[in-house]
Amino acid sequence: MQQNNSIRQGDTRYWMLLTAAISMTIPFLANAQTDHSQHAAQDEHAGHDGGRDELGRRLYGMKHQMSPELTAELRQKIPLFAKYTDAQMNLSMEQMGEDYSWYISPADLHAGQGVLILLHGFREQGDKLFRERVQPIGDVLPTALGVGMAMMMSEHIQLALDDLQAAGAKEVVVVPIVSSTHDEMYRQWEYVLGRRAEASYATVGQV
Repeated sequence: MQQNNSIRQGDTRYWMLLTAAISMTIPFLANAQTDHSQHAAQDEHAGHDGGRDELGRRLYGMKHQMSPELTAELRQKIPLFAKYTDAQMNLSMEQMGEDYSWYISPADLHAGQGVLILLHGFREQGDKLFRERVQPIGDVLPTALGVGMAMMMSEHIQLALDDLQAAGAKEVVVVPIVSSTHDEMYRQWEYVLGRRAEASYATVGQV
């Protein structure tokens, strides 16, 4: 019984923390415009199959693609890559987790406000556990996860927004799961969402 109480208390603390994060990020995208038609062509991965797997994930398992232009830009922006060969960069990209979207709300749930949770990702089992922990939000409001750094693509974030709009969301609250707003990944997300003029990583399509 004591163990069950501990689990429930932990879940409550997590819920309170995430609720606070949502409250703080309401101004972040509350009035964002959603005309994305001009941006898709900029994305290295634009046009890929956006179908869902058996768990409802879109783009899951898609390999990162490296063009000469993308390789050159990442070398310029990321000091670690400055002296990497093309083969070393390709290997580094292959070892990174996927960028994908995951709509977690019931198909019959519709609401005027949706939630987009952006996170680096915790590998497959960690992502599944994270989804379980935020599912109470997804049962109340249309909710999508945008998983990945958006280092070389932004299509997964666009697909997540598309799912929220399909569920009736007119206003989207963005919850970035980061420890600091000075994080390069956070700044890349800001760029993708049109809140920053320059990308931290590759110049991918904005949404």
